[in-house]
Amino acid sequence: MGPCWEALYDVKASNTYVTRNLFIHTYHTNGMVTQSSYAPQTTEQVLEWFPEINDITDEDLRNETIHVVLNFPDYFWYAPAAKRHHPVEHQSRHGLVLHTKRVCTTYERLCESMNKQGFLTDDEVNYGRMACIFHDALKHGEPPTQPDGTVKNHDFLASLWLSQFDLPEKVLGAVESHNGPWYVGKKPTNHLEQIVHMADMMASDPNNPNIKVKDPHPVLVEKFPRVDPRE
Repeated sequence: MGPCWEALYDVKASNTYVTRNLFIHTYHTNGMVTQSSYAPQTTEQVLEWFPEINDITDEDLRNETIHVVLNFPDYFWYAPAAKRHHPVEHQSRHGLVLHTKRVCTTYERLCESMNKQGFLTDDEVNYGRMACIFHDALKHGEPPTQPDGTVKNHDFLASLWLSQFDLPEKVLGAVESHNGPWYVGKKPTNHLEQIVHMADMMASDPNNPNIKVKDPHPVLVEKFPRVDPRE
């Protein structure tokens, strides 16, 4: 049997172990073998995980966002966001999805003021929504190389990976710069990049652990009972 990738994330909560072949996951539980059931396979399933996509007001951008999310690596749907410098919930199984949704919530609070002040156009508001969903898609690499931590160039890797899709350059820039002065990606150079960076930083703060999320998926509700839906 290969390395217990998933067991590194939640060994106390599950008796399920995993072997990896690139992004194909095979689970061994009590002698039975099943395929991963977390990664969405349809538009409807994507929107169940990320109803935040419906906040994007441009139909073409919404559709391309769905297309990209359908291509996320399987581990995104059960991996932790990090092993430190995050609220404890982000450090466990499904923590990466929860963190991403909390970044989206924080961004919505920030971008409204920036838009009203004229610092972000309506199009840029949508680009930021996309960037928040995409920013940690390759948090553990491609294929994953850091099951117990963050790949240091995940910001650059994500931007490079996203370049294969039909996305505005401003989305790629906001993804690459989302870590601000840390890691490998560039530093933010405009209002859009700064606000995505700030949303990520605020949602990662261990002192800010109760950010509500939009229509949390049943898996998240079960895993994190105290996570509330946002208004």
